[in-house]
Amino acid sequence: MTTMTHADEDWRFAELVMRAWTEPDLAARYEDDPAATLAQFGIDLGADDAPPLSAGGDPLQIADLTKPSLMSAKWTYCG
Repeated sequence: MTTMTHADEDWRFAELVMRAWTEPDLAARYEDDPAATLAQFGIDLGADDAPPLSAGGDPLQIADLTKPSLMSAKWTYCG
């Protein structure tokens, strides 16, 4: 029997999150029964609450980096 490390669980949870974003059925299964879904990925939830599949926070913003901007320039004075 192999012992899973925290890193192994992190990778398995990362796989679950990635697949849930691309597979709506998996996301729905996780919402309905997180402990069973985590168990399918080899993660034992124990007595803890299920972590959210999304961290939330601000929505994704994509910046146009093709044009130079003076707002991001760092000015230096040597004199």
